[in-house]
Amino acid sequence: MPKEMDPRILGRVTEFIASLDNYEQAYEACLKAVRNNPDDTDALNRLGLFFEDQGDLYAASYCYTRALSLRREFPEAEFNLVCVRQRMLGETL
Repeated sequence: MPKEMDPRILGRVTEFIASLDNYEQAYEACLKAVRNNPDDTDALNRLGLFFEDQGDLYAASYCYTRALSLRREFPEAEFNLVCVRQRMLGETL
């Protein structure tokens, strides 16, 4: 795991990470939450942020899309999905 997060993502996860001791612990907490409840939309959204920060845009997109398939009215996941898709398009140009 990197020690510094992408600044575009940092603002969206600061509160979550601040509630935990460190980045690795926050990541592991998200994985555990999704494993325990694959329909946890908040955990899926957070996990997407971690994947996005790691540069795994396809995994991030999957997490956001899955969260939105479970909860149609989820503005944060919608925003995150738009951001990751824009990054994906930027990388293919």
